[in-house]
Amino acid sequence: MAVVIVAIAVLGFIWKAAEWKGNKDAESKNFIQFIEEVRDDIKKILWALNPETRPIEKKSPLRLTDYGMKMAQEMKADEILQPYVSRLIDATKGKTVYGIQEECIRYARHDLMGDLRTKNKLQADSIEIYAFQKGINLYEALEVLGVVLRDKVFTSLNLPLEE
Repeated sequence: MAVVIVAIAVLGFIWKAAEWKGNKDAESKNFIQFIEEVRDDIKKILWALNPETRPIEKKSPLRLTDYGMKMAQEMKADEILQPYVSRLIDATKGKTVYGIQEECIRYARHDLMGDLRTKNKLQADSIEIYAFQKGINLYEALEVLGVVLRDKVFTSLNLPLEE
């Protein structure tokens, strides 16, 4: 009888130890994910502050730096974005130049990749591969495409690119 009680106690201890370990593993994974997100945010900030790797001048209106123009050329931005210009013209009717700029950048950041995956997966893949090969975040590549798209919309609407 004592052996059965000891065996049950040992099994209970092992069960609780395994449960505790599982909880700690889950907490550890959440913490590691949090640290990776913080690290990515810090990399984005440092990348944006470095004048040699900053693709967009933070002036009004936003404009591409030499590095940003090189990125746009290497990604073949003109070819990728041309089919979407008329859609953005329609989506920005009645908006101010600032509203047009924001909508073009928002579209590039949030909707462009989905549309490309549906219509031209090779172009979507090429943007991701470009970001990977250059060691940049996809978000920065899409932001550059957003500025190029804004320029194309402005040109189509005969709006000045400089203020």
